[in-house]
Amino acid sequence: MPKIAIVTDSTCDLSEAARQRYVAAMVPLHVTVGGVSYLDRVDLDEDAFYRLFAESGQLAQSSQPSVGEFSSVYERLLKDNDAVVSVHIANRLSGAVQSAYLAAETVDPARIRVIDSCKVSVGVGLVLQAAGEAIEAGNDLDQVVAATEAAVRDTRVYSTIQSLDAAVRGGRLNLHAARLANLADLKPLVVFDDEGGVQTDGARIGFQRALRAVAERVERYAAGSPVRMAISHANGPEGAEYLKERLLSLFAGLDIPVVKAGAVITTHVGLGTVAVAVERRGER
Repeated sequence: MPKIAIVTDSTCDLSEAARQRYVAAMVPLHVTVGGVSYLDRVDLDEDAFYRLFAESGQLAQSSQPSVGEFSSVYERLLKDNDAVVSVHIANRLSGAVQSAYLAAETVDPARIRVIDSCKVSVGVGLVLQAAGEAIEAGNDLDQVVAATEAAVRDTRVYSTIQSLDAAVRGGRLNLHAARLANLADLKPLVVFDDEGGVQTDGARIGFQRALRAVAERVERYAAGSPVRMAISHANGPEGAEYLKERLLSLFAGLDIPVVKAGAVITTHVGLGTVAVAVERRGER
């Protein structure tokens, strides 16, 4: 059985059990808050970042790892493994994938396969888990890549944002539009397209209504198929648990882990945001 290691980046949200089971190395992105630069999930855990981010008025910046950072990880892992599968945040959202591609070409392109998950947060996590399961099943490198790419196609991420402050301060939303939305208590629904682009899918008055709308979209996407799900939140455990309860009322008996979103994701979506990833698991 080939020995294949999985690499990801710090935007990948998954349970600690899954992280310990599948991830050989996590390459951190960089996040700057309060004028200080940190390595995501290395220098700061999630709770420490949430505190700093709140104190900064939800203003922070992020940047991808360098080619050299990926290269050093790949070189180390290839000493003890036959190959590496590297699964990362959507290329539309970060330059991490491009850094990984360049590093793979430099180190050993025949033994390193870089996968653009076209997802974010727990969406990356579900794609990574599919890769890990394919490796555990004894598949060769090409088969593992095929199973991972199938999970990319079959996974969707749905989200709703509790506060628009981070989007305003980061220059992604007009202040006037945000004020109008806040006055009406409008909470936008966010989905990610097949290429990892961010799309709005309407809004709801009130956060719980928005979470219910997210659950409805998950149900519609599942369309009766067997599914796997995971929920992430940016310091919004109450919203995450509410969404989990709604989903369990629709998908009885399903195991739905709830995890904390990392610093880079939180920087762009803001505190309180809740997201769910759902993977349709039919015949492959």
